[in-house]
Amino acid sequence: MKIANRIVMTITSLVFIFAVTFKIKQLLTEPIISTGFWQSREFYIIQVVLELGLAIWLICGIFRKFAWLIATIGFAGFSCITLYKALGGFESCGCFGTVKVNPWITLLAVDLPILILLLIFRPRAEKFFDWPRLEHLIACAVPTFMLLGFVGYVTTHYEPASSTQEYEVVDAQGWIGKPLPMLEYIDLNSDADLNSGICVILFYHFDCPNCRVALPIYNEMNEMLMGNQDEIKFAFIEMPPYGGEEDENPVPQNTQCITGKLREDKKFYAASPLLIITHDSIVTKVFEVEVPLKLDELLDAVMQ
Repeated sequence: MKIANRIVMTITSLVFIFAVTFKIKQLLTEPIISTGFWQSREFYIIQVVLELGLAIWLICGIFRKFAWLIATIGFAGFSCITLYKALGGFESCGCFGTVKVNPWITLLAVDLPILILLLIFRPRAEKFFDWPRLEHLIACAVPTFMLLGFVGYVTTHYEPASSTQEYEVVDAQGWIGKPLPMLEYIDLNSDADLNSGICVILFYHFDCPNCRVALPIYNEMNEMLMGNQDEIKFAFIEMPPYGGEEDENPVPQNTQCITGKLREDKKFYAASPLLIITHDSIVTKVFEVEVPLKLDELLDAVMQ
């Protein structure tokens, strides 16, 4: 049983190291789009440091039972979060940084199996605070804290640029009063024109819960305003990664709104839904994540 517990804790440690490696890669090569502290770059760095520290703790043998308890609680929490993302239709669990893994795969192949193994092969005879030899404690603690400090420093001070030839972080508020730069990267499904007149452009991700709420509402707004003298064009533009054929399209069927996709020539990092109002291609108003869901609120934004 003791050998089995060591094997399980080593496997758990390796999973943490694998996840941390790709999270560090993402922190150093891609911008992090924040919609609050829990999605911020700072919280991402905290996750990296804590997961790497726990990975080392699990295999160093110090306070083994306490380390097992923390890992078990952690994977119970991971399982709940991954289940929520799986049920919500998210494209990726977000556990492995730049590597996109379906939440159902992560839940059924990683989180739940490891949680079950940790519960079955737990350290039974050991105490929670069974103090190790001083030299063993120092030999493990000093290099670990040096490594964690180095990782924390590097990920904090080496943030990727917000704009390159390959990608751009959407600075929507900074675009107000300027031509919408995303227009040249939009492929429409019709001969419609978004360069003239008043346009309400809703950029969405297929797996975004807030987008699935907003799209039908904006479709109804379009139907209510059709035929008015000062016609407002409504457009639904899907941002990559696109939904596959098996994914339910969040855009209402038979919509009269303009539809299209944002090409992958240049990657735009943006929180969704992203609502941009333009007048003759000039940005006049921007909403990110929290978009107006009432017609009078939208009309006030259009007329400002």
